[in-house]
Amino acid sequence: MVELLRQLAETPLPLVFIGAGILFLFLAAGGRFGAISVTDKIRPAFTGTVGLFLVIAGITMQYRPQPGEAVPSPQPQNPPSVVSTSPADGSTGVDPSLAGLSVTFDRKMADGCWSWVAESKETFPKATGEPAYSEDGTTCTLPVQLESGRTYVVLINSPERKNFKDPGGVPAREYRLTFTTAAAE
Repeated sequence: MVELLRQLAETPLPLVFIGAGILFLFLAAGGRFGAISVTDKIRPAFTGTVGLFLVIAGITMQYRPQPGEAVPSPQPQNPPSVVSTSPADGSTGVDPSLAGLSVTFDRKMADGCWSWVAESKETFPKATGEPAYSEDGTTCTLPVQLESGRTYVVLINSPERKNFKDPGGVPAREYRLTFTTAAAE
């Protein structure tokens, strides 16, 4: 008996909780342990609740990080970023015969997914075709027709439209592209 108590004292606490919880669940189900019998209507519900609590507590204690153990933190999803545009943001004197706007991201993007967004109808260029990605999937080009002496504003994603995204579905950071075409000579 002393040996049994010594072994029980050396048993990790989570395993004691789990074992006790299983015992309580067994009693709640109408099992017998020695001379104790669970036969009335209140004890099974109470005993079952205590048993379930002990099992959950034991499992929680078993799998929680130990003191000094590094706790893995979820890695934040690093959204794709614009690395360059053509024309460059803030450019002036852009050739109005430029046939397309391009945006290059820091990684491959999901094919067929884009959000070339108009900040206003007046400052968005006239699109002349469907956007398309480069072979490596990092650059998307929107065919456009520009006019001389105009300032254009194009949003790459917006709070409402986030279709520029990587293959994992992480949307790119919003980007505001502004440029001005050269005046007619």
